[in-house]
Amino acid sequence: MGCLSNLYTTVENMDDQNFHSRARKTMLLEPRNSAEIHCMNLKLKFDDTLGIKYGCPFGKCLYWNVSHYIDASCDCGRTMNRKVNLSPKSMNVGGSFVKDDIGFIITVDLQVLCVSSSVYFSLYSKLGIMDMTTLEVRSLNVGANEIVNLLIYSFVSKSPLSETFLKCKPAREFIYPILFPERSIDQSQRVEDLKINQDKIVTLKLMISKSKKMVCYAEADKDFVNLLFSFLTVPLGHVVKQIQNGCFNGCVNHLYKSVQYLDEQCFKNKRSANLVLRPSLAPGCWYRNDLLGIEKSVVVIKNSPSPTDGGFLSGQKLFMVTDKLVIAPISSESCFSILKEMKVHFTDIEEKIVKVNRELALRLLVSSFVSESALTNVFVK
Repeated sequence: MGCLSNLYTTVENMDDQNFHSRARKTMLLEPRNSAEIHCMNLKLKFDDTLGIKYGCPFGKCLYWNVSHYIDASCDCGRTMNRKVNLSPKSMNVGGSFVKDDIGFIITVDLQVLCVSSSVYFSLYSKLGIMDMTTLEVRSLNVGANEIVNLLIYSFVSKSPLSETFLKCKPAREFIYPILFPERSIDQSQRVEDLKINQDKIVTLKLMISKSKKMVCYAEADKDFVNLLFSFLTVPLGHVVKQIQNGCFNGCVNHLYKSVQYLDEQCFKNKRSANLVLRPSLAPGCWYRNDLLGIEKSVVVIKNSPSPTDGGFLSGQKLFMVTDKLVIAPISSESCFSILKEMKVHFTDIEEKIVKVNRELALRLLVSSFVSESALTNVFVK
């Protein structure tokens, strides 16, 4: 899925000593969902860690701390590695988002509508269906693979249901362009950025092939690498909320709009809809220099890894970041290796200093989902 797998592999292979703590590495490798307690009653679940927290192994600990991540530090100094299972009932929440007694229609382009005769007639009219005998009813078994393909197609196809269940071709086999129109970012957010995030800028140096018009690699400090690593923790709903029509060839935005326009009576409570419309970072994933500006989770769980000024990484190392978002400590050997791999002579290299603000960070986040040339798509094309 784009370059995200490269980011994940980088974190997986990076020495624990590069992180502020083992727990902060774990939150990247095993990201949690701020609304996970609402996902525990879903019939199809991907995450076996839903509802699992970690407590102090010392039974008589006075602090009663609980963390979302294994190996976080308790206030008593011990490592929290004892599993604590929490259920939706114990957290006083419904355990899902919509009510059980309401039926829904999902269109081919992922519009979600409440079942009604008028909706059926409207859909038939739009599709030009006059003879009901031409319709075929199919029952399908939906598993994890189908849902993953549906998710990917939602970014890149106008008919993800057809692509997933009728054509039966894995979405990973497709290559899709990504477009960033001039007004692709939520304009109301631009004004807010000027007020709040004007001092949040990350600088990096790009090495660009003049002949190929591609980024070979970037030289970056830990601030930019922290930004890239944070992509592994970002809730998808935040991306869809911030990026307007035109960035994707798909229709994932229809899902977001469906939640906006569905009757409140469809949801178990108002908080259920807000969790989808305004998703927040899972506990512990926020840090003070975060460029994306995603809301922090408000939970009752104590002592998740504490936010730090430095983000996930410790120290002051410089890194090489390739166009595919493969990250490694910078060295002359690694730089020449990537140039050799790309068949680019060093005389063809042009240096470019770029300042990454919140809008460019969002574009890079989106590009990392669906492109294997993330840096080039955002900074060159």
